[in-house]
Amino acid sequence: NTANSGWMQKLSQLPSEYSFVGGPLRKSVWKKIHQNELHKERVFFAFLSDLNPGTEGETAYRFFPGLRDQVRPVVTFCKNKLGIDKFATMYPQSDYGVKRAKIFHQEVASNNATLTGLSGYHPGSSSGFDDDVANMLQVPEGYGEKKNGTQGSENATSKKRPDPDFKAVFLPDNFNKARLLIPEFFYYGEDRLVFLGPAMWS
Repeated sequence: NTANSGWMQKLSQLPSEYSFVGGPLRKSVWKKIHQNELHKERVFFAFLSDLNPGTEGETAYRFFPGLRDQVRPVVTFCKNKLGIDKFATMYPQSDYGVKRAKIFHQEVASNNATLTGLSGYHPGSSSGFDDDVANMLQVPEGYGEKKNGTQGSENATSKKRPDPDFKAVFLPDNFNKARLLIPEFFYYGEDRLVFLGPAMWS
């Protein structure tokens, strides 16, 4: 029990026939194990989302999927099965969102694809994403005025929205937020995109 004092000594004094160790549950404990080089004596099954320090498959194994594990298969599927090589990310502007957007960008690059769209939104918002989505889709001012009931001029109603230069959008937020964001894309007439999320929103 790593919550008890003396756990490091107990672990180091285990007989050599004990070759597998389950845990740790906390990153700080894994760092202490690694610093004291106890990982060289036994195989650890760490319940962590990533191993840092350490190399998965060499110093330890994980039983917990990290975001990279979730992103890798969806990017690979889009690239290899759907032929998509241009992606966008619309992320909450928080440490959580920025970290996930970076990981997605790295996975896209490692699959020889390109991130051509990047946009953020306030993480505390529960509605009002129309401006954020409009900016991402480069919707011109006056687009759809006639559709909303305003007659407007012929020039205003004839404005066209350019096709996005991406075919899939990663939304690294919870499913409830995705349910608010995705209809905004439909509102602006964009119903051809593939939407992706962490763990595909469970």
